[in-house]
Amino acid sequence: MGLTKTAKIFALPVILTTNVDWGPNGTILPELKTLFPDVEVIRRPGVINAWCWLAFRKTVDGIGRR
Repeated sequence: MGLTKTAKIFALPVILTTNVDWGPNGTILPELKTLFPDVEVIRRPGVINAWCWLAFRKTVDGIGRR
């Protein structure tokens, strides 16, 4: 949470993603959603490597940072 609070303070771009959040991994931490209520959570149904999930890659590309 310290790292996420630092990101909030410095207005860094934040991407929230989960993997099988209905299964053993559970949902995203409520504290993260509270800190970033306007950030949409990208749900990945079993894709472990987020970079392989198109919605995640599009979000990263949309930020415009390397």
